[in-house]
Order: sequence, then structure tokens, then C-alpha cells
Amino acid sequence: MEEPSRRRSRSVGDLAAPFEPDTPGPRSDPLRTSRSSTSDLGVPSPIMSEESPVAPQLSFRCMERQGVLLKRRPHATTRFGPWASQQWHPRLFILRSDRLLYFKVDEPRARGRIDLHSVTEVAATPHASRARFSIKLEGKCFDLEAGNNTERDAWVSDIVGNVNRCRPGTTAETKEERPWRIRSMPEVGPMRQVIPASEVVSQCRTGDVVLFRSRGIRGGIVRQATSSSYDHIGMVLKFKTKEVGVLEALGNTGVHVSNWVGFIKEKWHEQYSEMAIRHLTSAIPRPTAAHLEAFCRRSIGKKYSWTPIRHVLRRRNTVANTDDDRRTYFCSELVASAYKSIGYLRSDLPSSAYTPGMFSSSYNLQLLANDLGTELAIDFSC
Repeated sequence: MEEPSRRRSRSVGDLAAPFEPDTPGPRSDPLRTSRSSTSDLGVPSPIMSEESPVAPQLSFRCMERQGVLLKRRPHATTRFGPWASQQWHPRLFILRSDRLLYFKVDEPRARGRIDLHSVTEVAATPHASRARFSIKLEGKCFDLEAGNNTERDAWVSDIVGNVNRCRPGTTAETKEERPWRIRSMPEVGPMRQVIPASEVVSQCRTGDVVLFRSRGIRGGIVRQATSSSYDHIGMVLKFKTKEVGVLEALGNTGVHVSNWVGFIKEKWHEQYSEMAIRHLTSAIPRPTAAHLEAFCRRSIGKKYSWTPIRHVLRRRNTVANTDDDRRTYFCSELVASAYKSIGYLRSDLPSSAYTPGMFSSSYNLQLLANDLGTELAIDFSC
């Protein structure tokens, strides 16, 4: 959510077309706005991927699978008759590279995550009439049920295949008491970590998220309506020129890319009581970055859906078409759509189901590929 003063004044430092080919001569761009030479990035180059050309990418070798399975409740005792079904609950399972996530069907946040590096055994479970199988970790066993034996065997085969592919080069893992459970609140240290604003450009990478807490009343309305600490969000784009922009949806311009250097020079950060950044723990692979670039090209210039209450309540049950010229975006809806375009979020859940606060550490949103790191408060005093 943007306060009116920022929406009216924000013209300097915007990147109306961040992925235009670097061709000589003047260009005609109806989305381009006037700006000062001190903060204009000019004609930016394509977004940068830090992936090594020879680095292995698990997401391109491993099997992917998604479907609803019945999951047995932990510590459930054997029951018969009308109580037997109470032991099993439907969960949406998504298998991606080195992880198996499970969700309540209509919730954005995963209920749990199984890191395949920790799996010790995957096997079909003998049963007279049910297609069941188990996944075992140290100190934990997941009992699951598929619709039929064919579906069960496919799940077992794909999980075993991904487990075997993940094991080469496995790094040491942090020992946790229950590593498969998703915490509703992260572990809190004695002090919140901070990053100086002057270091954001050197440390950020494409796909990082920037979280904003506005000072004005409208931002407070959004935070109250969404039960979160933040009311606005953008996504970092780092170009091959090493310049940095933030993809965001604003009230007067709709979707555009703001110049980070211009943002600081114009002191737009003073309109926020707090800003934070969360880095992706791994660089976006080059083929994936191309999909993200295509999404940005399609989205720039689309209108902003600014009414927060209407946004929270509407379009919950439909998946919007990002190619529709009439498409509008709320800020978190834009970031969620960008992540969905590269397979980082569920494709079956509408982007409007996500709010800015869901990308904060407190919500503990799990990505289908990659991970968001620790939430770092941005310090503009240094």
C-alpha cells in the first residue's frame, strides 16, 4: 500500500521497460516517464543470473509431482468403524527437487516440509484395500495414502528418485528437534539483523523481496486487514549492469520498476517507519531468470488494484490470467505472480491469496524451490 505523497511524486528513477533490448538510437516507449539524469538507469540490460554455467541445478534433474494424499495424523492410534476416517486428513503434497511440502488445500503456507536429504526409507505399506506408503526420517514416519496403487507407486518412485539425486554433495544439516514441521513463528535471536542501505546493491540478487511498513493511515488499514506487520512489498531485479531496481505496483503508475539508487536519493524511505529485505538463499538459474524477465515484460504498465479490503476479499477462488490486458495487481499479488511464473509458489492457488506480511519471516512462507533467508532491517543511517 502506497501513501498518496509517494504515489504523486514518484517519477524520478523509474524503469518503465527494464528488459528492452540494448539497441542503438532513440526508442519510443509509451510507458516511459520523465526523470532526472542523476537517477535514471537509461536502457537497462537484462536481469542477471549469478548461476555458474556449469553449476548443477537439481530442479532440472529431479522429478516433480503434485497431488492430494491422505496423511495419517501423528501418534494416531488404530481405530475402527466411524472413527477410522478421523485419523486421515487430505493434504496437498508437492514434490520439487530436494523437498516435499504439504499444505491444507486452500492455504498458502505449508503445514510441513520434508527435506529429502534426511529421508532414510520410502516404501509401499501392505494393506488389503488401501494404497498406502510411508516415508521415514530419523525419529519420524509419515504414513500416506494415495487414490490407487498406480498413483502410490508413482509417488514412491519419484520420491526415491529425488532422494537418490539429492544425496551427492549433501551439505551438513542443522539438527532440529522436528525438522519437518513449519513453525508459525521463526526462532528469534537477541537482536534483529540489520543491513546498511549502502550495501543493498552489492548484496542483493534478483528475486529478493523488499518489505515496507508505511507511516500513513492507509498502510495501517492494510496491516490491520491482513493481520501483518507490512503493507507493501516489491521484488528486486538486478541487471547485468549491476544496477538494481525494485518491481512493484504503485497507485499512480501501476506496475513498474523503481531505481533503488533514485529511491535513496529522493529519500522516499522516509515515508516508511520500517523497511526490510529477504535474500533468496540461491541464485535464480539462467533459464528460470528468462521466464521471470518475460513475466516482467508482460506485467509492466498494468494497473494497480489499490483498495486493500476489496483486494483481500475478492478473487480468492480463481486463478487470474497474467496475460489479460485488463489485469490489475495489488503489490503482494504482483510478487506472488512473479514467483508463480518461475515455479516458486503453487500454481493452483490465486495470487490474490497472498498479502505483504506473508513474505515476512513471521509467516514462514515455504517456497517450492529456493528459500527466503533471514529478514534484514534496512538501515538508512549508514
